[in-house]
Amino acid sequence: MMATGTLVSVEEYLNTSYSPDCDYVDGEVLERNLGEREHSELQTEDGLLSTSGPDISTSIADLYRSLE
Repeated sequence: MMATGTLVSVEEYLNTSYSPDCDYVDGEVLERNLGEREHSELQTEDGLLSTSGPDISTSIADLYRSLE
């Protein structure tokens, strides 16, 4: 990972592989926000429920409370 304050050209950013993945913001390469695990689990549950049809009885709020 590059130090903050080091400017990088768009061409250099596009031709470089970063691990973990990084974003290009105003000439700087910044670590990408990967989010929080709890939020990811909630999104996964929501996606699974939304594809299972109209008979969904569990609300998003109920799912969130179950993760606490």
